[in-house]
Amino acid sequence: MARKGPGTDGPLQIALLESTSAATTRASEGQKIFSPIAAFLNKHRSQTTGLAPHLLRALTTLSDDLASVAQQHFNAYISGIPTTSILPALTALKEVQVIKTGFALCHSSPEALLALKA
Repeated sequence: MARKGPGTDGPLQIALLESTSAATTRASEGQKIFSPIAAFLNKHRSQTTGLAPHLLRALTTLSDDLASVAQQHFNAYISGIPTTSILPALTALKEVQVIKTGFALCHSSPEALLALKA
């Protein structure tokens, strides 16, 4: 009986080989679909150094938030884990108010509050 090679003849070895192959494919696909987004965010952020400090802070906060969400999607895609959308949370917001300690998220109903908490 011929062997397929060292370390590839049992079900666990085959499962490991299939998993690593799938992860490599997803990493390559992730690079292809997410690289333009990452490049755009990096380029935009690097071109805004001449803004007034209060504008730069607002843009930096947005950029950091976008980068955080993007990173979650990158990792989820490469890992093969589905992500949940943030859109239901956005529709649950009535307004965002600036307060002394940061921001206050104002909901439009008790159901919207539950959606924001979720």
